[in-house]
Amino acid sequence: MPPLRYRANTFDLVYALSVFTHLPEEASAQWLKELSRILVPGGLLIATTHGVQAVETIKSSKDIQESMFGLKAGEIEKLAAELEPSGFLFRQYDQFVINVAKAGADYGNAFIHSNYIHSRWNSERLKVLAHLPGGLRAWQDITVLIKE
Repeated sequence: MPPLRYRANTFDLVYALSVFTHLPEEASAQWLKELSRILVPGGLLIATTHGVQAVETIKSSKDIQESMFGLKAGEIEKLAAELEPSGFLFRQYDQFVINVAKAGADYGNAFIHSNYIHSRWNSERLKVLAHLPGGLRAWQDITVLIKE
């Protein structure tokens, strides 16, 4: 969890590849604030998330549902139906995965709808410049933000 050891206004570019895909909502908000702090004004943050494209890919493969996400039959359909209205869904990994990963108790899979990105990630600190559904290998969404 934040803070990082870097001074404020240090980096022109920060990227978070498959980071926000594993954080609960509050941790995501804290990391957005921290990454904004270390960016210079006009600096860019590039972050990937699981969005609608990831959910559709998961729906199309029983193997992905079970092995990568631990979803039982019918759970992905429920997740897909809940994503847009809720905006942010988090499924914590089971204790075995948490222990092996050593990533903390709040480690799991986050699914973030593009509407949530546009409404909640835009702030007085960061502005969304672009959101590319499935932009990373037709799997994760890419969001590009600029520090004001």
